[in-house]
Amino acid sequence: MPAASLSTSARLAGSLTAVLTALALVPAIAAADPVASIEPRMQETPRTSPRLDRIPPACRRFASVPENARDDVYAWNQALSLAGCLQDTTIERVTDPEQLDAMVDDLAHRAAPAMVIYLVALEQAPGPIQLRAAYQIAMDYVALITRARASLVAPPDLATNPEAARRYRALHDQLEKRLQKAEETAWVSFAVIGAAVEQDPSLATDPVNRNMVRSARAMLEVMRRSEW
Repeated sequence: MPAASLSTSARLAGSLTAVLTALALVPAIAAADPVASIEPRMQETPRTSPRLDRIPPACRRFASVPENARDDVYAWNQALSLAGCLQDTTIERVTDPEQLDAMVDDLAHRAAPAMVIYLVALEQAPGPIQLRAAYQIAMDYVALITRARASLVAPPDLATNPEAARRYRALHDQLEKRLQKAEETAWVSFAVIGAAVEQDPSLATDPVNRNMVRSARAMLEVMRRSEW
């Protein structure tokens, strides 16, 4: 293999290394291993993820870089696809205020593997990929809020029993207090996307990023009107 190709291969693999190393810190994936143990293996097999055995089988196709890839953007897109594959869709069943803290904590824990990838991309990826990561962070928080709300079990006599309706309303209100930080994070992430593109339009020159910018602005408008 020519020297230039080898350099590209190592750089592409390195993009995924940062992501997969961070994933090792998430209990939902695996216990953390020393980072130093990664680099030798990456040098030996630069296009194979050193964390492949730690990734669910259905997601492993996103944890490596194919031989015909020639730039870092492909590797980062692979990483974002891996995050999307790892996303959790759990909806729990909560009927008592005492269950709320544990439920919100559990949903956040389940969202952590994908969130770690987005945070790594936000810190290390090229600008357009950072924009996509910021959008996905915001949408992950929206999804967490949606799943938390859907986890509240309405009593069967909600429509006919005023006391049951009152308790359910109180349960909902208590949940909203626990979701405030998630709502604020989603808001800030959506707002940052629009501000970043206004300062640097080159972040959204392709159709995918342009659609994300439009969606982020639309979500901000919905959140302003408190319709979600």
